[in-house]
Amino acid sequence: MQKIEKLPVFGYRGNSYFFDIYPLQQDYPSLPGIYIIAKRVPAPNALYTIVWVGHTDSFKNIPTELQQDCTKTNGANSIGLIKVEKEEDRLAIVKEITERFKPICNMVANS
Repeated sequence: MQKIEKLPVFGYRGNSYFFDIYPLQQDYPSLPGIYIIAKRVPAPNALYTIVWVGHTDSFKNIPTELQQDCTKTNGANSIGLIKVEKEEDRLAIVKEITERFKPICNMVANS
């Protein structure tokens, strides 16, 4: 996988999480963790709009969610991955990031 960069993402409590950013549609590793799907606008300092936040027992399971109309409609072109072993930790971090950024696809899925 060709990593683009490391992106710090701050949750609503001020905690920071450092995601490895890759182009969308990569072969993902079989590791548990959290992922963000985002629209990346290259610039001298890339700008990101997070459109989906999720967690999984294995990043290999992500591609089915990438096919959602919402992520395509919102121009998603990159994915951020961070390894987090415990499901309870993953759930707490996803909640923290979702509360801060209110990603459009999470909001649509939960409405």
